[in-house]
Amino acid sequence: MARIEDIIGQKFGKLTVVSRESPSQGKERRARWLCKCDCGNTTIVYDHRLKSGNTKSCGKCRERKELAGEKFGRLTVIERSHQDKWGAWYWLCKCECGGEIRPRGIDLQAGKAPSCGCSKREKLIARLTKHNLSHSRVYQTHADIIQRCCNPRSKVFFRYGGRGITVCDEWKTFENFLKWSQDNGYTDNLTIERINVNGNYEPSNCIWIPPKDQAKNTTRTNYITLNGETLSISEWEKRTGIKRGTLYSRFYIYKWSEERTLTTPVQTRTKLEFAIDCKSGPAKLAGSSFLRRIK
Repeated sequence: MARIEDIIGQKFGKLTVVSRESPSQGKERRARWLCKCDCGNTTIVYDHRLKSGNTKSCGKCRERKELAGEKFGRLTVIERSHQDKWGAWYWLCKCECGGEIRPRGIDLQAGKAPSCGCSKREKLIARLTKHNLSHSRVYQTHADIIQRCCNPRSKVFFRYGGRGITVCDEWKTFENFLKWSQDNGYTDNLTIERINVNGNYEPSNCIWIPPKDQAKNTTRTNYITLNGETLSISEWEKRTGIKRGTLYSRFYIYKWSEERTLTTPVQTRTKLEFAIDCKSGPAKLAGSSFLRRIK
């Protein structure tokens, strides 16, 4: 039997021979050596595999490279985390989004772990999102228009779709409505207004105005026209100095003409004059105690 060469202390690749192991069981009693790898692991290798160069390491140190401080995609390596049963190292990494992940070192170096998963989420959201404005005010405005004109279940449908007010085909797509809004001075402090209160929602009949101005153009706003000028009762109040309650009563209750309603000065009467007027007419004060006292 050939004498086995003593190779203790010799180095083969990353392996340094530490001691000789007992021969393997069976017919072939080949020499085996306990070796220590540069990575710190130990392994037992056959004599002929060491000398032929077929085994140069423990086989578990390919990820032993120090990665702390390096950056891979969005991940910055913080420290070594743990090692699995096959000897693969996992690393604690911090993502740019603030998340943490523990990928394998080989996956980091191969580019298979570019983030904590946030990049995949962003790509998915981008693929499923058309405009990313579903929570914006202009999107809600468009949704409200569609609802009140096209959905009979809407609480205000009777004031819009129920009266025949519709949305033009172009505006049934939000992107078209958004483009028109941006081209016509939309800001979040404005509200959409139909120029003709009985007209449809369409580019030629809509503008963006402050909310305080919208109250002037509703189906509940009362108008009076004099000499070709049409103003709301609130605007006539500012123009004439006559309270709008008085103007409303004159025009809509007592059926005065436009000119008389807006030009007749308000007369100030004493309680006695008022009571006498009430006594001569079917007024509620006709039987009051005040009238009984002045008889």
